[in-house]
Amino acid sequence: MKTHLECFQCFANQVLVASRLASKDEKLHKLAIQKVMAKLAELDTDLPPPAAGAFIYKTVREISGNFDPYADIKRESNEFAMSLYNDLKQQVESSQNPLKTAVILAAAGNIIDFGTGRTIHKKDTLDALEDALKNPPEGNIDRLCSAMKSAENILVLGDNAGEIVLDRLMIEALGRDKADIIYAVRGGPIINDALLEDAQYVGMENIARVVSNGSESPGVFLDDCSGEFKKIFKNADVIVSKGQGNFEALSDTDHDINFILRAKCPVVSRYLNVPEGTNLVIEKKGMELIM
Repeated sequence: MKTHLECFQCFANQVLVASRLASKDEKLHKLAIQKVMAKLAELDTDLPPPAAGAFIYKTVREISGNFDPYADIKRESNEFAMSLYNDLKQQVESSQNPLKTAVILAAAGNIIDFGTGRTIHKKDTLDALEDALKNPPEGNIDRLCSAMKSAENILVLGDNAGEIVLDRLMIEALGRDKADIIYAVRGGPIINDALLEDAQYVGMENIARVVSNGSESPGVFLDDCSGEFKKIFKNADVIVSKGQGNFEALSDTDHDINFILRAKCPVVSRYLNVPEGTNLVIEKKGMELIM
């Protein structure tokens, strides 16, 4: 999807939040905003919003010298989500349809996103998980579950730290051999997106082959990804994409992809014609989005 005018408000907020996390020096905050705003004035709005996100956080890192401003937030998110793991695992296993329940929770877990500029409290996550079980995501979850069960191999495109624990539950509920599933994380620090160390911390390596996509963008742009990841993407029988950033980056491509996300901003909500805060399961066949 393309960048809209409202996105620029979000970009400005993102650089301010990130620069304040990276440094307490207000002079650096001002410099980061000035540099980002000057660059955004030249932004091609035909590009998806995550294209700007990559530049925003690279600029903050370079100016502040802080390689990973969201490191503490990611650690706290992983620790909190892991503290919920056993109870959620029991809920999944005791449900009538464990995989469907796990997909529902995985969709709700996409609330753990600090790229929106909002602070996500523990209660927000707990409320989102509880509400999702009462009000499942929009879209055909059964169709997604069937596709994953019958696939020879599955590529899951991860999104955020913390959220990755809910993805683990979904993969475990599949009951597939580890060799059949590849879980992809970002190639370097970007917002609170999951990296290899996050996957290791939550035990993802025990149930899937974990790979880096080689990119530091908050959405999957294949041109920026490693050659290894491109081959994996091309050869995947079923692709499951987590999160809003990945949806924004991949929704206009001609690849067949299954999206699991939470619509967290007015632009995406309007694009999909759903209320803000809606959890979604979307199948994309070619250029057609099917809900």
